[in-house]
Amino acid sequence: MLNCWRPAVAHGERTIGDLAFRIFVNAVLFPVFSVSLRTQIYPLIMKPTSIIAIFLSALLATACSTSDATHEAHGPGTPEMGNEHGGHAGAVELDNGQPWDANTETTHGVNAMLALVNGYDPATGDGAVLKKELTAEFNDIFAKCTMTGEAHVQLHNYLTPVHGMLDKLSTQPTAADLSELSTYLSTYGQYFK
Repeated sequence: MLNCWRPAVAHGERTIGDLAFRIFVNAVLFPVFSVSLRTQIYPLIMKPTSIIAIFLSALLATACSTSDATHEAHGPGTPEMGNEHGGHAGAVELDNGQPWDANTETTHGVNAMLALVNGYDPATGDGAVLKKELTAEFNDIFAKCTMTGEAHVQLHNYLTPVHGMLDKLSTQPTAADLSELSTYLSTYGQYFK
């Protein structure tokens, strides 16, 4: 018989509706499809060109499908830093109107990045070194992150724009790029304490 099953309400639990569905499929639809399969469908799919077409269709469907798997990595190297569930970053939200509690290492890392940006002198500084130091601090924030729950998600929402700013920061940063990064990093205290 055809083994057709729909997911039940709870794992391992079958409802009356599920049983009725299985009985209907096995008693009514299976005989109809099995006759149709033997007399009409089987001769069509056994032609060499049909087999190739079916194989290519299956290959194309598999190659073009997307995965809903969540990423296991945690950090700036991941394509989607919005949150740990593969989502994109959104606006940072407060904790019922109050800043979120952040771990000390995160606050230290953001303050260190702000000090690097504000202390950089374009006339004498090395932009490549600045970018390297900012990136190291940014990566250190992720390496030492102990935040969990919604505070953690909001931290990712806050840091995603920083990641974008660091990516576009050249080895000869413009005053506008530095100002944008400094202004944004200065808002950390509005969202986290």
